[in-house]
Amino acid sequence: MMRGQLLIAALLVGLSAGAQEVVKLWTGVPPLSVENKEYKEGIIYSGGDEDKPRIAKVTDPTIEIFRPKGWKNRQAAVIVCPGGGYAYLSYDDEGQKVARALAEQGFTACVLKYRLPNDAISKSRQYLPLADAQRAIRIVRQRAEELGVKQVGIMGFSAGGHLAATASTRYGIETYPTKGDTTSARPDFTVLGYAVSALDNGKTHKGTRQRLVGGLGNEEEMAHELNPIEHIDAKTPPAFIFHASDDNAVTPVMSCEYHNALMKNKVTAELHIFSKGKHGFGLGKGLRAEAWLRLFVEWYDELTAQEQE
Repeated sequence: MMRGQLLIAALLVGLSAGAQEVVKLWTGVPPLSVENKEYKEGIIYSGGDEDKPRIAKVTDPTIEIFRPKGWKNRQAAVIVCPGGGYAYLSYDDEGQKVARALAEQGFTACVLKYRLPNDAISKSRQYLPLADAQRAIRIVRQRAEELGVKQVGIMGFSAGGHLAATASTRYGIETYPTKGDTTSARPDFTVLGYAVSALDNGKTHKGTRQRLVGGLGNEEEMAHELNPIEHIDAKTPPAFIFHASDDNAVTPVMSCEYHNALMKNKVTAELHIFSKGKHGFGLGKGLRAEAWLRLFVEWYDELTAQEQE
């Protein structure tokens, strides 16, 4: 094995305390992808920091399942989408660590290792992440009884937040041949952490937009189609949203506007803007923003209690 492959194995096995299973989303070459032997999945480091491994050039999408721990099982699955500007996946900080924390709160957490948009493996790069998210939701929903869950939600950070928001508003797009599979791809609830929840020029995170739709012949059309805020309606899932006001990478204005659009459509939502945290704070250890997890759990419990009334 090459060093990158060994490190991926460490991420998916050695660092995965609490995970019970890694499930491949597809057999063979995934839909929309073409085989490219020069395009190899591996590990990169942000700013040379070897304590922060990121997965790049994903070729084998998976979900890594963390079962609930402790006395309470909330009978809900959360598909966790790490961020990384659609250039890589912050699989540790915004994936596995978050999944373990969710499992401690009684959720079944499924970390999504999704394909990143790249012309080297697809002529439809803009749909690769969404296809993987839709497939993950369907797989978890099909295994709901086995997993002991009644609801399937989606959570995303930064660009992973764009993916979660897109999966929550564009679940009706058929991004891959479903071959008669009628399982719903609509999440039951959404959690957005400092999310790129819009693709408008001048507002969005430039790198996220550029990698997803930049340079396409129909760039503006695709930017509209995959712009979550523009497609919010009364059927959009309830959402819990959090951001930091000092985020200089992804403006919190997008989170405010996503929340406002949900309110206009009478969709249950909650928004928290923390004064400190900047971008990419993940679980927010040592910050007041760390409260987001507790607040989310309280919000989810209230939501499910209202639905049962």
